[in-house]
Amino acid sequence: MHAPKQVRHVDLCQGYNPENANDALMILGIGRRFEIGPEDKYDRWRLEPWAVQAALRRRRGGAKLTDKEIAEIRRTTWEADTLVLPRGTPA
Repeated sequence: MHAPKQVRHVDLCQGYNPENANDALMILGIGRRFEIGPEDKYDRWRLEPWAVQAALRRRRGGAKLTDKEIAEIRRTTWEADTLVLPRGTPA
């Protein structure tokens, strides 16, 4: 019999709030914050194109994206014009 593999725990919290999804997006490199202006009281985030593209590729057999869904994807993705949308999706 083989000895059980030892699991190495790595502390990734480095001062981030683990209950905040935005911190998780940043730690994983999936999203980045951007500023609209000093009067904006909310954090604004956009997703990295590689993460959105990976999600779009996983939609095998899903319903066609609606115009509203496409607009939302484009609005919330950095460099959205680089995305390859599923076939049958309006440009």
